[in-house]
Amino acid sequence: MIKMAQNTANTKGFINYYNSNNILKTLRFLYNPTTIQERRVVEYNFSKAQGQVLPQAQFSMIGETEIKFKLLLHHANVGVDEVSKHVNSLRALVLPRGRSRLPHYNSIQPSTILLALLDVVHHGVIKELNFNHIQFSKDGIKPMHVEVDVVFIATSNGLSHDLVHIKQLTHEAE
Repeated sequence: MIKMAQNTANTKGFINYYNSNNILKTLRFLYNPTTIQERRVVEYNFSKAQGQVLPQAQFSMIGETEIKFKLLLHHANVGVDEVSKHVNSLRALVLPRGRSRLPHYNSIQPSTILLALLDVVHHGVIKELNFNHIQFSKDGIKPMHVEVDVVFIATSNGLSHDLVHIKQLTHEAE
């Protein structure tokens, strides 16, 4: 996790991702910080022996960290045309990274992103998107206000990133 500067009165987050041309893109959005849900799972190995009253538990690994939140796109912040572009960008983030040669292993890797919420940046993948198109423009069917329920799963970004993540968690708990 990487700490960010404190947010302004309009709570804003962003998603950094690489598009199909391998160009770094940023999608900025609003969100309600009171609706963020975070679920952390831990996995243990349990050992049992004859005559033992209770099993012994050994730490195995940190399981999935799942973050759920509502991403808000509104034309007043980004413009009507940008709302449509942002919706399409989000849809592309749940597709495999390369879509031309799917039988090859590297082509079916998921799109990984950096997600900034509150004052923390997470590395991971989007597991689920649920779009709610609330308002459309009078000049055709262009969305003006879209709310997107996002389910994000944090993933490893390498050993050094994982160690910084664990250090930050344990340091702040002391």
